[in-house]
Amino acid sequence: MFSGEGECVPLCEQLYPIGNVEDWLLEIERVMRGTIRSQLEMALEDYKESKRTDFVLKWPGQIVIAVCQTYWSSEVTNALEEKSVAEYLLKMLEKLDGLRELVRQELPVIGRLTLSALIVIEVHSRDVIEDMVREWVSDPNAFEWISQLRYYWLEDKNLYQRAVNAQFPYGYEYLGNTSRLVITPLTDRSGAWACFDEFNRIDIEVLSVVAQQIATIQNAQKMQAATFIFEGVEIVLKMSCAVFITMNPGYAGRTELPDNLKVISSLAVVTESCRLNDYDPRMLAIP
Repeated sequence: MFSGEGECVPLCEQLYPIGNVEDWLLEIERVMRGTIRSQLEMALEDYKESKRTDFVLKWPGQIVIAVCQTYWSSEVTNALEEKSVAEYLLKMLEKLDGLRELVRQELPVIGRLTLSALIVIEVHSRDVIEDMVREWVSDPNAFEWISQLRYYWLEDKNLYQRAVNAQFPYGYEYLGNTSRLVITPLTDRSGAWACFDEFNRIDIEVLSVVAQQIATIQNAQKMQAATFIFEGVEIVLKMSCAVFITMNPGYAGRTELPDNLKVISSLAVVTESCRLNDYDPRMLAIP
């Protein structure tokens, strides 16, 4: 697999694109997911044996971030159980110092992309720990901790993401070595991964239909159904799916959200203090 950034990840099986397009594209998807899962499992073991600065340049960027976040989730949980979050914060600062020293060196383009993305993620991880130290958090079930996006490699040999009481299976879809958005307090508050922007520009009649469709998907998720009926058709349910919307209330020509859409949504308000002006995430690598 080749990403738009030039990263190459060898597939775990050989594939031959013959026969129906629909069939071999499904095979490509299957092998892609198998490849990412296999790489992730191997990298989780390698992390324990390798020097961290070597590890981040050895594996694909997506794998590096998933593995580092998995170990971070486990280490913070252990620190909370042992009442040693302040001590773990010092270790986290040492890890960031190591990445900062590494990013100053001559690196291949792909390695630098991996480091830039990892630094953005781990600066946010540091901020989370600093907040917990400041708030004297010492319980692994405290909201300040369980509200964070956490990664866990469970006994069934699969990766899961958790936030509060929700758990999503990791999709193992190859994302490439993409840059990361800087995580602000608003990101934490909304929990958004992807958004339907300017949602209230849609006509009220269409909004009501969309709300019913979203409710159908959410009900199937609550039931943990393998398949469900959507618009009269039985389809496979992806438990990792989620819906987020944005809107500017009070503008002329905008539609008020119908009640059946409001009741299945939670609210996060963007204020002026949530914005980051003239901010470059690459500056995070500069002391």
